[in-house]
Amino acid sequence: MIESESGIDLGKILIHPEFFNCLNELKEKKIYLNNIPIPDSVNFNSELFPSDEGILSFIEKNLKYKLDPLAGIDLTDRGYLIAAYDESIDKFEAIEGSAYLTAHSIVFLSENDYLPLISLSLNFYTRSSIITKNSKYIQYSKDIENCRKENYIKERDVLFKNCFSQFPKNTIVFIDGPIIGGQISSYTTKLNSWMIENNLIPIFIVKNSSSNLVTDRIQEFKNKYNSDLHWSYALLKEGERTGFIQYQDLYNKDNGKIFCYIKTFNQSPQRVEFHIKTLEKYGIELLSQIIELVYYLILVQGEWKNPQIRPIAIAEKFARESIKLFNLKLSMKNLGLISTMNQERFG
Repeated sequence: MIESESGIDLGKILIHPEFFNCLNELKEKKIYLNNIPIPDSVNFNSELFPSDEGILSFIEKNLKYKLDPLAGIDLTDRGYLIAAYDESIDKFEAIEGSAYLTAHSIVFLSENDYLPLISLSLNFYTRSSIITKNSKYIQYSKDIENCRKENYIKERDVLFKNCFSQFPKNTIVFIDGPIIGGQISSYTTKLNSWMIENNLIPIFIVKNSSSNLVTDRIQEFKNKYNSDLHWSYALLKEGERTGFIQYQDLYNKDNGKIFCYIKTFNQSPQRVEFHIKTLEKYGIELLSQIIELVYYLILVQGEWKNPQIRPIAIAEKFARESIKLFNLKLSMKNLGLISTMNQERFG
């Protein structure tokens, strides 16, 4: 078991050190939150690449390959372990700004069960400099969306380095979201380097992408498809993946990745990607087998209308249930932070 081998203390919900300080500051400033949370997310899939001057190339012989799920599960028989990350976010509105309750969820697949570790954070953002005067925990920002995304990435970094530093070598870590895009690029590529230095294997899974890297840069596909998802859906049969495609930014070598699209059911394909440094360390044979493992884990989950790999689906469920279990609404009620009906109506 992972606990006895490495001393990792799993099965817990960790509360960010500034969580209750933020709540108390809201109370001091008499900021009332709506008591009905809105499920929210951080969407990096539409973020632009750092540079348009990138090179795209196919690095395998064939345009597509048939997948073998048994070859994927064979990796676990060879001693490779599996972990996954996802998050869940609730948004609470107030007249003065917005609060985001985030559950970062890591699960480790032990011999008999999924072992979770959850980290809960609370951030409040406002565009009012009056409110943030002499404030330590309420955050001022003219661009709340970018500010909260940056905080999300920083929190994820801290959790990963605290948690995964104790994980066994050769753990394959499936991460929901892209490796490169917008302001997350520098954070994620640095985190990726740290993970492979610690003998972990980070693999990023992207659903619902609007990327046009292939259809914009490969001449024979240009103007024929709405997006890369459209191209890969038309190309692939169920149980197939595209060949690996390499993107390399001309100005920053850290902004490079290898990716492929995988079609499990007759639904929109998913993009699986990893950093070029990951390929340099682990080689194309192992990474090809990990794609087969991704296919196996999607089949095991069995949701053909919303296909995703089982470890990430489990991590998402733990994140969602942790938010319910913590019951922020009760904490807000005890502190008097939930607005009355008149406050909601008339401010």
